[in-house]
Amino acid sequence: MDEHGGEARTYAIDEDLILKVQRPPRRRPRTSLKKEALFLRHLEGVEWVNVPRVLGHRSTDSGTEYTLLTRMPGVAVRDADLTGEARPQALFDLGVMLRRVHGMEQAPLLASRLFPRDHTPADVRIRFGELFGDALALVESRPDLWNLPFLAR
Repeated sequence: MDEHGGEARTYAIDEDLILKVQRPPRRRPRTSLKKEALFLRHLEGVEWVNVPRVLGHRSTDSGTEYTLLTRMPGVAVRDADLTGEARPQALFDLGVMLRRVHGMEQAPLLASRLFPRDHTPADVRIRFGELFGDALALVESRPDLWNLPFLAR
């Protein structure tokens, strides 16, 4: 069982299978296993993008989510020996993979409404609330803030 970070617990069923469980008190829209399963399925088969295969995903009536995944071979980056030429090569490979991910068609993900996005100007106002107004009021009340290098006019 792995309880590092995150809000889901992972269980190694055997050498090939991983079960992720997220209980209702830990469920958050941003860390939904349903969202993760959709995203992983969307990435399956994309060249240079290696992801576990989603074998199943379910939610119970009580709100617990389960995802069964294939296990990925390898070691966690934090445990990898990335010295010498291995480090720049790993960073290059990561860049290639991220370029592929960001270049993919996103319409199916956005249509799911599981991924945050501003669909209308009203969404932007709701998401930011009074943040911009509060920031403007602060700057107007503190002319000395304009002397900060990143705010200099």
